[in-house]
Amino acid sequence: MGISRRRLLTTTGVGVVAAAIDAGGLGAAAEAATRTAGHRTAAARKTAAAASASDAPGATTWDRTVQRESYAQGAGYQRLVAGPGEAHTIRTDLWSRFGPPTTALAAFAQMTDLHIVDDQSPARLEFMDRYADAGPPHHASYPTDSAYRGHEFLSTQVVDAMCQAIADVGKGPRSGKPLQFTIVTGDAIDNCQHNENRWYIDLLDGGRTIVPDSGRTGLDQSFSGGALTGGGTADDHYYYPSVPPQQVPGNRYTGTSGLGFPYVPGLLDASGAVGAARRPFVSHGLGMPWYAAYGNHDGLWQGNEPIDNNLVDVQGMTVGSSKTTGTSADLPDDYSDLGTFGKLMVAWDLEGTRVVADPERRLLTRKAFIQDHFNTAGLPVGHGFQGVGIDKAYYAIPSGSGDLIRYLTLDSTNTNTDGFGSGAAGGSIDSDQLGWLEQQLRANSSRYIDTGNRVVTQSGVQDKMYVLFCHHTLATMDNLDDGIFGGIFGDRHTGDELKALLLRYPNVIALVNGHTHANRITPHPTPAGSPISGGFWEISTASHIDWPIQSRIIEIMASPDAQNAGEFGSAAGPATLSIFTTMVDPAAPLSYGGDTSTPAQLPPWHGSWPPTTRRRWTTASPTGWASRRTATLNCSCRPPSRCTPRTRSAHR
Repeated sequence: MGISRRRLLTTTGVGVVAAAIDAGGLGAAAEAATRTAGHRTAAARKTAAAASASDAPGATTWDRTVQRESYAQGAGYQRLVAGPGEAHTIRTDLWSRFGPPTTALAAFAQMTDLHIVDDQSPARLEFMDRYADAGPPHHASYPTDSAYRGHEFLSTQVVDAMCQAIADVGKGPRSGKPLQFTIVTGDAIDNCQHNENRWYIDLLDGGRTIVPDSGRTGLDQSFSGGALTGGGTADDHYYYPSVPPQQVPGNRYTGTSGLGFPYVPGLLDASGAVGAARRPFVSHGLGMPWYAAYGNHDGLWQGNEPIDNNLVDVQGMTVGSSKTTGTSADLPDDYSDLGTFGKLMVAWDLEGTRVVADPERRLLTRKAFIQDHFNTAGLPVGHGFQGVGIDKAYYAIPSGSGDLIRYLTLDSTNTNTDGFGSGAAGGSIDSDQLGWLEQQLRANSSRYIDTGNRVVTQSGVQDKMYVLFCHHTLATMDNLDDGIFGGIFGDRHTGDELKALLLRYPNVIALVNGHTHANRITPHPTPAGSPISGGFWEISTASHIDWPIQSRIIEIMASPDAQNAGEFGSAAGPATLSIFTTMVDPAAPLSYGGDTSTPAQLPPWHGSWPPTTRRRWTTASPTGWASRRTATLNCSCRPPSRCTPRTRSAHR
């Protein structure tokens, strides 16, 4: 048995030490081994065996990391190489006390920003990506640098490899505690389409046949396949992996002066043969319960525009037969000169080519997105959402009376935005949800701070710690649009307002999110003058679509300092909680080795492309990111030493 709740949660000041192993924050596609899970089919087991790259299953970045051969700016396509594991370092931003953790309280995994992509969808605006290129004429002024990614047609295979990696790890690397669940913190899909949603749910459930194709199965109508650009000769801004480089010498990816992307015959094929990236495969799955949060790409067209936009029929475009290839509108060189009318002209003057229509591409409302989660082979049914027909994407993960930690999932996505203001992809929290959140926090907080900065004590309340999940970071919750009146009624609230609320409840220990596609850990201390010192850690995790392609394992442990004096030969003092976070790379070899015969061989090709080919990524030295990766985060919070231990925990 572990430390009692009263010992942890009713002492006069609990220190939370969050040891965040953001290890290998620069790594991707780690050379992790595979093992078979009991629920998988024989076909999936065969695939996993073929993909095995190591004799040691379940490796994390604590064991080893994955690096690029070069981090130089403009280095182009890079091979991946194995690197050493990363040890923990200690950060003292919020709390300097540290005790060796001995008791495991919780262990779970986080996946975020999977961006499962239907790269053949008519509603994608890939052509806009070039407007974000550095240099003339646009000088990276357009915020469209994610409109196209050269590797996006492999999104299902990458997520499958990540599910396998998490299942292989299976337990907290520090605590040894089995993973209780996985949380997906939003942007599971890229364009809020039904077929993307089905792929994502079936990938995480496992044992399902995934057909990563749309339109007419077997007929590749993607840009990367070359069918829309005369076999790749008509447009040099797309990556054509299966087109011989000599046929496209000016291509920015594979051409003579390009980024050095490889020629991979058979990866995509527009000639009628089914390319390796389109072949059906059986999903591995997580093999554990999983929960979901709602992100802007789950509910908005391209993550920015409402699907019921009265100015543009995006629903008709998505399920229709005209694939967008460009616009006849005259776009200015600088995005700041475009204006609202210019944006409308881009949308109204779209040009396209004929493709096969597909009703499975239909765009999903929030209610429909939630409903899809009840059509599942995994657990729990609904994956946290509260029921079919319910239009609320925030909820509490069920907990028992004996649980020390409560998990709350928030909906930070603003689907009301009109898309023509600033920050359409940004998030916020609505007033009803904010009120619900405070009720949840108050229910298991014996003391909190009211809006007048006074301590309120509640007798008879069972204290619990809180971990919150959402999609957006606090800094990106800046979108207050209501779609009609510009947010003048104040029904939505910023990240600063949410942070202020959380800092009034000292039992909050962590906020876990994504959205920025980067590994980052941010301390949020209580403000000067607060009657209760402390704070919480914001843990933001990288995506599966951009470098470094990683997930996290989060463990919460308690130290002997939570015991009474002498129980472990130590003096009585504030309890210390340790939140360890460890990065996980996809279960795939470092190189595909020219083999595209199985889905597991494809993710390492995907992972090899560097952030230097995207304008949004920097290439700072890996050592400059250590505090985001390998960190022990100290945080003061919660409780009192008037408790008597009911049980003792043993040293490990």
